[in-house]
Amino acid sequence: MSMKSSQHIIKGMTRDLTVSKFNPEFAYECKNIRITARDNSTLLTVTNERGNSELSILTSNGNPLQVLGTLIGYNVLNNYVTLFTTGDKDRIYRLENKQTYFEGKLLYEGNLNFNVNNPIENISVYENDNIQKVYWIDGLNQSRVINIVADSTVSGSWNDSSFDFVQDLELKETVTVVRDDLASGSFSSGVIQYAFTYYNKYGQESNIFYTSPIQYISFASRGASPEEKVSNSFTITIAEADTRFDYIRVYSIHRASIDATPNVLNVVDLPINAANVRAGETLTYTDNGTIGTSVDPTELLYVGGEEVVFGTMTQKDNTLFLGNADIKRKLVGPDIINSIKGGNISFNQRYVGNYVRTAGYYPYKNSLYLGSKIKSFKYLEWYRFGVQFQYKNGKWSEPIWINDAYNGPASGGMGYGISPSYNGALTTVQASYSLNSDIINKVVAQGFIRARGVVVYPTLIDREVVAQGILCPTVYNIGDRFGNSPFAQSSWFARPNLAFDIERNKSNWNGIGTLFGDYDKSKAAVISNKNVNLTIDPGTPSAKTTLIDIVNKGAWAEFRHNKPVPNNWERNAEIQCIANTPAGPYTASKGSELNSYTASHAEYFFVDQNILTLHSPDIEFDEGVQNLDSSGLKLRIVGVVPITANASEIDIQTSTPANDTSKMGFYKETVGSENNSYHGLKNLISGAFWFDKMTNMKNVDDDHGYTESFFVYAWHRNGSLNNQGPVTEGSRTAMLDKKKISNLKFSSFSKYFNEPWLAYKANDATHTGITGVSIFNSNEQSLVRIPAPANSNLGDLNYYGNVDKVIAATRVDDAYSLTFDFSDGPKTEEFNRKNGYPIVVTGVNTAESFAHQLFTGGTFPIQFVKRSDGATLTEVPNGTDAVRMKYKSTPHAVFALNYATDGRQIVMPTNRETDYTDYWNVNDANVTKGGVNHFFWNPTAKSISESETQINDGVFQDVISEYTSNLTDNNYSYLYLAELYNDNITNRFGGQTEEAFENNIWLPGGEPINLLNADGTPVSYASLTYTEGDTFLERYDCLKTYPYTLEDQNSVTEIVSFMCETRVNIEGRYDRNRGQLNNLTMTPENFNKVNKVYSQKNNFFNYRGINHSKFNLNYFPNTVTWTKEKQLGSIIDTWTNITMASTLDLDGDKGEVISLNTYNNEIFCFQRKGFSNILFNSRVQIPASDGMPIEITNGMKVSGKRYVSNTIGCSNKWSIVESPSGLYFIDNETNSMYLFNGEVKSISDSLGMRQWVNENNTHINWNPVTYENFRGFYDKNNNDVYFVNNNWCLCYSELIGQFTSFMSYERVPAMFNVGSEFYAFNNNKLWQQFNGDYNMFFGQYKPYSITVVANADEPADKIFNTVEFRADAYDGDNLAPTKTYDTLDVYNEYQHGRVTLTDLNGRPSPLKRKFRIWRANIPRANTPINGIPANNRDRIRNTWAYVKLSTETPNTYRTVFHDMTIHYFV
Repeated sequence: MSMKSSQHIIKGMTRDLTVSKFNPEFAYECKNIRITARDNSTLLTVTNERGNSELSILTSNGNPLQVLGTLIGYNVLNNYVTLFTTGDKDRIYRLENKQTYFEGKLLYEGNLNFNVNNPIENISVYENDNIQKVYWIDGLNQSRVINIVADSTVSGSWNDSSFDFVQDLELKETVTVVRDDLASGSFSSGVIQYAFTYYNKYGQESNIFYTSPIQYISFASRGASPEEKVSNSFTITIAEADTRFDYIRVYSIHRASIDATPNVLNVVDLPINAANVRAGETLTYTDNGTIGTSVDPTELLYVGGEEVVFGTMTQKDNTLFLGNADIKRKLVGPDIINSIKGGNISFNQRYVGNYVRTAGYYPYKNSLYLGSKIKSFKYLEWYRFGVQFQYKNGKWSEPIWINDAYNGPASGGMGYGISPSYNGALTTVQASYSLNSDIINKVVAQGFIRARGVVVYPTLIDREVVAQGILCPTVYNIGDRFGNSPFAQSSWFARPNLAFDIERNKSNWNGIGTLFGDYDKSKAAVISNKNVNLTIDPGTPSAKTTLIDIVNKGAWAEFRHNKPVPNNWERNAEIQCIANTPAGPYTASKGSELNSYTASHAEYFFVDQNILTLHSPDIEFDEGVQNLDSSGLKLRIVGVVPITANASEIDIQTSTPANDTSKMGFYKETVGSENNSYHGLKNLISGAFWFDKMTNMKNVDDDHGYTESFFVYAWHRNGSLNNQGPVTEGSRTAMLDKKKISNLKFSSFSKYFNEPWLAYKANDATHTGITGVSIFNSNEQSLVRIPAPANSNLGDLNYYGNVDKVIAATRVDDAYSLTFDFSDGPKTEEFNRKNGYPIVVTGVNTAESFAHQLFTGGTFPIQFVKRSDGATLTEVPNGTDAVRMKYKSTPHAVFALNYATDGRQIVMPTNRETDYTDYWNVNDANVTKGGVNHFFWNPTAKSISESETQINDGVFQDVISEYTSNLTDNNYSYLYLAELYNDNITNRFGGQTEEAFENNIWLPGGEPINLLNADGTPVSYASLTYTEGDTFLERYDCLKTYPYTLEDQNSVTEIVSFMCETRVNIEGRYDRNRGQLNNLTMTPENFNKVNKVYSQKNNFFNYRGINHSKFNLNYFPNTVTWTKEKQLGSIIDTWTNITMASTLDLDGDKGEVISLNTYNNEIFCFQRKGFSNILFNSRVQIPASDGMPIEITNGMKVSGKRYVSNTIGCSNKWSIVESPSGLYFIDNETNSMYLFNGEVKSISDSLGMRQWVNENNTHINWNPVTYENFRGFYDKNNNDVYFVNNNWCLCYSELIGQFTSFMSYERVPAMFNVGSEFYAFNNNKLWQQFNGDYNMFFGQYKPYSITVVANADEPADKIFNTVEFRADAYDGDNLAPTKTYDTLDVYNEYQHGRVTLTDLNGRPSPLKRKFRIWRANIPRANTPINGIPANNRDRIRNTWAYVKLSTETPNTYRTVFHDMTIHYFV
């Protein structure tokens, strides 16, 4: 048996190697041992751990501050330590390092919903001395932030929600925005609305709590052009502001063109004075457009943020990253949705205001100043209605579908319909929906406070109503129609219908309406186009004759179906060369006879109420409507447009002087009627506008020195304005150069029917619909083809909207006589068309004295003018010159009514009249089918042989009884207000599926309403009002006819001004020509210039439905989101704006996101079974020409992720420790402790601690109470990493790259560096590490020990004999030579010997010192082990043994251990 020894110099601690292979340079276990340099020691000096000392926490006045509750989180920011505790209350403390103590301050206590099972993870940011923030999350509550250096005025107003990223709001405020036209503002034209948020200085900005309706930036009397600046201002008033905030931020959203990206400004931040607000004061600000800071519009869409609970957070480059999201604002519950679906929507009228001035020719006030109040819901249209609920943080829920509703006629089976009105006041249509108490209670219980209506407006393909406008007849020329040339042409006049029958009322001189006895306002006067000498009370003593002066009111244009454009001697004559017109387009001629009939009547025009034009602002201004497939549209008449005023103008220029320049030449008087006149349908058609001397008289003195007043026509001949014909020598006098006439017809209101008249009714023989609709939209003389009317036996019809043609009188032998009444009795003259057409005058008199009488005199051919001796002026010629007709039309629709099933032509319906004893159709156009007469264009007649028998044509005209003229009402002449519509929409709005609701775009439809009473209880009832439709009831000035050029010889301008529903905001006209009485030069270049921006929908904030069956998710465990970049010191903290707009999804097979960490300025994301690098603002170097690399980034963008490991992850984020050397973490799945520093290395496996990690592994999350998993800490001053659980604290030294010892820091909730010192917080006290007595931890003595494995000479059997070790003990700085370890344990799997080491000077003892070496005998097996009792006899014998030196007796000595030698026998 030989004596041998093994030496042990400790370089670290390892445990995994089998005892037979254990390295003698490592300890098996160290307890409270340091191997790194501390105090007077050098590296690899093994010492016991120096303990910690308690530091005082004092208030600012020197009193002790006790930290209450359980610590669940802490943060270190420079000299400040922030503590989060929970107990009877939740508290936040701030500790400031004062070197010898910490000054403590309780920042807040209350109910913050802290929980020990949800420890706090946090990040701190120093912005400046006054802004030092701590951001925290806990997986239970939404993200929060606190400024730990906030002054008392701020901290004094904190409440439980003050720290939330997304603040709860009271939502009690009321906001109004009023436009001021008389202001000094400066805005570009367009629309503007305002959005409002709350914020606290240097803190959170709330969600937008209110968005105003759209306001229009326009002049008081008109819109503004895209290039104009407008001096509006907008006054904002806010009452009952939320006093928990410092400011209200006001944003303006300004669009200068429709659907363009808006210009968003932060206009102003209004300070909230809580005391003043509580006293009832309002916040007021006037925006004049000159102040504001530009804001990215996208940022406004995401201002505020969602209330989200996150599981982890980190930051890089001043951007906050958060992961594992749980959105707290849930979707609206299915029970609420089911209660709302199918709800009843009702329509009702909304009074907007009085705008109509009844005086004048064009009473008008622009309504843009009212903003979106002028919007309405279209009559006879479908809408999709929904509701949104506003969550307590200001966010709006997903839209919930209520129902699709039709604003239909009262008896249409769709519910009660409402039409707008404009008769003295503007009344628009709104919709309503009622929330019952059951719904309200459920909604409020889910956290919603307010509600508002939302609407899906029909797109162009979803609309039932395509366009609404006036319905006008066309005209046709006999020659063109017979030859099937393009014959149908737009009527140059609108041709309103008389409201009463002509034949029945020619002698009805009783005033109508409330004007009984007012003869010029009688039906007879309206019918008459000429002055009348009326005898009143004839045959009585009071009989008298009075002049009813009517001519200056104008004349009505022929409107009746198949009536000819009148002869040129009629007051309402339109074309000069028309004389001896046929009564209608009927003839008995057939076959070849028709050729001569039409040839002899080629110049005549007829009114056609079968082929119609519809003039609508939607057609003129909406390109979508212009390009729509209109072939399947239907027609209905929804109302009438009463014509209540007219204004006319004329200008005449000649190229040669008058025959007698002393005779005035061009003469004019005012023609028109001011508003509310029954003569409104009249206008300037023709008139005695040329005063001159007759020409070609037999004797020059035959004029008696008088003046003849010559009739001038809308379409005047290309010749003289007087009676002179072509000359063989010299030049003609008074040659027409340019003549312009303009007519403005004005309707002060539109009357909507309760039941529309339908052109098509199923299985109805006389309501067979219309042809396909064609849209005329051309600046050229373009042909438009109208499909052949059904049942007509006709081919396609050809139509011109722009006309340029020459009309020549047909010189055929066609004699006729005319008789006119004169003061001396009736006179008759003979005429023949072969001689041309008569030249018409209105009188012969002295112009200077009798101009008005000449102007208003009766019309008659000049042949009736006699010499003074009564002889005929035989050389007065007829007219033979042709007439140039040339005009254009603005875009409109054209179509024909289908014929009746029996072949009758169907025309526009007429109205009805009554005397209260009988009813009759007004100006009935019905023609019974029968007899031999037929339309000259009848194709059968054209091809029939002479032997054939009769051919006949009839006309059917329906009647609309809802507009019945009587003694007091419905006496305004009118145009029909009609619509092109499509009632065959399939799958409107995409259907009523969840997918459709999801794809619909929902827009706000009205103001929000509060669901809470003042005391916070739910209201019992609430009514949503939908005030914001997609339709405008506005005045459309239809430029029906205008000249090709302003140099045309004859030019006609026809404007009809009427109220109609339109999807185009035509109040946005910016030309200055609205309401002009002189419209001679109006063309589309200077008239009806509409700025489309005024049609802007309120769609900046729009919403989509959510398919609850697919997307009812609020928890996104694999998602990472990030904020905008923080600007230090910014008034509003962008980190608090969590929108979830930017997200990155991690691989789901690797489990939820556990932790986000930043290392080496890169973000790493830990999942349970993997971890990845999130590529954000990645930097790369590229070579430059000078050899120096240039570093570039990807511009603050997340470009994806790169997995570092697909198998290694972390499920306990609290085990993750960041140090300059890398990220340390424990993977509870693989039972390993890892270091990641560019590559992943298991330090527990490589350094022999895997088994220990496995023994202490758990899948329970760490918390500061049970400590059932690991919590990691890092001491940056000593480069030590601590892994702490409920029983252990394992220390790893980065300096030597080894595990060094177990420390008595188990269950410590916080260890941290402040400055150059390391501190711990334990037992609600603050401790400075390495600053107390040795071996004293948190006021208690803890033993220290070193355990090695003696396994030399394996596998030889050994008897362990003695232990020698070198160790020095110090009492302070003084060597204590008699002090060293006091206990020795030696053991193997079946033996354990333990001895207390004492050195008895001069007597035998277990421990002896010789020089610097301590020697102890290894005790016999005197201690039980593994159930084996001690026998106190056996030597410790084995191939190996554990040898442990420890100090168990309380002391404060520093012990320096150098090495250990174990002697044994082999």
